[in-house]
Amino acid sequence: MYFTLFFQGNKSCTEGCPCSLTDSCNTDKIQLDSLKEVEILEFQGEFNQMKFINLLLDCQAPILKKVYVRIPKDVKSISNTKSKKIRSIIDGHPEIDVEFKLWS
Repeated sequence: MYFTLFFQGNKSCTEGCPCSLTDSCNTDKIQLDSLKEVEILEFQGEFNQMKFINLLLDCQAPILKKVYVRIPKDVKSISNTKSKKIRSIIDGHPEIDVEFKLWS
């Protein structure tokens, strides 16, 4: 299975959004047995985007091998702090190849 996720803008969750609840971040029961590749478009390093990548990589996806992260060309840079956070997320999952690229 191949999955493409398109982030639209950098909107954060509204107050009271269920995704901010502690139980919503529990990936123990999420099984993605058929997921081989994920492509994430319009990644800008926002908190909710990094949280999604972290949750995705923590799911039970035994055959997930590749995550493509596409950064729009109009994003000038991602801060050093965000870069370190992204690297720490990825380094925790050496079995998955994560590729970052600019795209238009």
